[in-house]
Amino acid sequence: MPPKRTHSGATKECPHFDKAKTLFVLQDNPERATEQAWDTYTVNRVKASKRFEPLDDDDEREDDEEDAGRPYEINEAEVYTVITISRALEKLEKDLGLKKNILLESYRVLSCYGEYFMEDKPRECTTHTRLYSPTKPVYVDVYMAFIYRHYGDSAEWSYKLGFKVYQEPALEDYHPEVLEKFSKRSPSNAFNADTWYSIAYAFFDDKKA
Repeated sequence: MPPKRTHSGATKECPHFDKAKTLFVLQDNPERATEQAWDTYTVNRVKASKRFEPLDDDDEREDDEEDAGRPYEINEAEVYTVITISRALEKLEKDLGLKKNILLESYRVLSCYGEYFMEDKPRECTTHTRLYSPTKPVYVDVYMAFIYRHYGDSAEWSYKLGFKVYQEPALEDYHPEVLEKFSKRSPSNAFNADTWYSIAYAFFDDKKA
């Protein structure tokens, strides 16, 4: 017989959810989900935490290390980008009155690239971030790209922001090659394909104004 469910939709005996709670900051009463879903969610989230992090100072970067699943070194601009994401989520937690760290610990940067004029002035920045639900085994990917170019007395800039919802967790669902074509498209038609959807986009070129 299947385990009885509480009013919240959680099972009375849910060892995979209990395991997830020991690893992550989650709500005490999860929404209805299967044991397999919580197990896959946990494995996926642990793997994602190792996708993007700095190497030790003594380590050397290898050409094939990303393919081998090893973390890769990040530069100072990328560090600043990740810190900016963390600060925004920390503020959102306070504004919404949520449990401490429940949002701050629920995101994982899967990839990041950044070039800055100075610390808070990006020349180019792209991020692929995964946001894990603290109430059920689902997650959302968010992709952002920003480019600024200055040519003497003229300038141009653009950004595009899109998302993809994963209603069912999977062990292998990180496909950076899919985002490559988005990075090459104009902001207005970058998304709305391959189950990616646009949140917002904008572009400006004063030479064409």
